[in-house]
Amino acid sequence: MLEILEGRPDLFLLHALPLAARGSFPTQVQAYLEDHVEYEGTLTVTREDDFERSQTKTSYSFASEGRHFTLHFAKNPPALLTGSKIKVRGVHLDSQIVLALGDGSPSVQTIASAAASVSGDQRTVVLLANFLDKALSCSATTVYGLMFTDSLSINRFYQESSFNQISFSGDVFGPYTIPYYSTDACNYIIRESIKCFSPQAA
Repeated sequence: MLEILEGRPDLFLLHALPLAARGSFPTQVQAYLEDHVEYEGTLTVTREDDFERSQTKTSYSFASEGRHFTLHFAKNPPALLTGSKIKVRGVHLDSQIVLALGDGSPSVQTIASAAASVSGDQRTVVLLANFLDKALSCSATTVYGLMFTDSLSINRFYQESSFNQISFSGDVFGPYTIPYYSTDACNYIIRESIKCFSPQAA
């Protein structure tokens, strides 16, 4: 059942032991069976991006009265931020809780939503620079896309990670020549900060 739970939480719910049937098993066995539970606690949302495989995974962990669980949603994961106080009703097995639905269903109720420490559109200026002996290897148009408009842009990353509570807009200026050489050892931070990377290389 744990293997099914990880990949197909919807199937897990279809095959989960009904609450009424659980009581027919000996007490020592019940600890290893699915149980229908209701808890209040704090949500933590973790986002993992695999740029090489172009895959994204969002994980939900839940802490309640000193106990820690991983939440799995059969449908519609909630658009909630880390730190939100929620009540969950679902099927518990081991340290996992499977919920029938996400946002707007009886399976998840929001007690107090966590507010983003920063929210809204972040107006941003990007300044491009050339060294005295070496020009920047990418154009203003390329940097604009990487920052604001590309599918793997900084703007898109923050929108997805914050459930559309944070975005970036602005413009790119330059390049401007700065009074440093690319080989200046004492200016490592400056040298590294103006290199151009694609999202895949970053």
